[in-house]
Amino acid sequence: MRSLRCAGLIVAITWGVIGLVGCGGGNPKKVANAFVAAMRDGDSVQAARYWDYITYAREQNSDWDDIAKGQKNLIIKELQKKRAQELEYWQRYSPIGCKVSEIMVQGDKAIAGLTDARANEIHLIKLDNRWYVNEVK
Repeated sequence: MRSLRCAGLIVAITWGVIGLVGCGGGNPKKVANAFVAAMRDGDSVQAARYWDYITYAREQNSDWDDIAKGQKNLIIKELQKKRAQELEYWQRYSPIGCKVSEIMVQGDKAIAGLTDARANEIHLIKLDNRWYVNEVK
């Protein structure tokens, strides 16, 4: 009985870590809108879930593809915490009227135009069939 509870706890923790790694999404406009909404609502933790950490992690770790999945999840979780802190600062540049106006998609990259914000664009990238924010200009 005790081992069954322990196994259940391990599964729950594993799914929790995987869930924290990132949201992304199947549609760049939905991801851009969700990111803008989270920023507008002052939820930097949620906004950070839409960010692309894989590209950065690959640039910083030449052996990224050889790292165990659990270790990758821990690395991404730490990057996500740092990004959330950075996004807290940038929330002042996401006024209540900020909206995604249009999306231009070219292959695995997209640019979402913004209205009523200091930033003009959100750049997105498609990784593993999911879209992520990877830059705000």
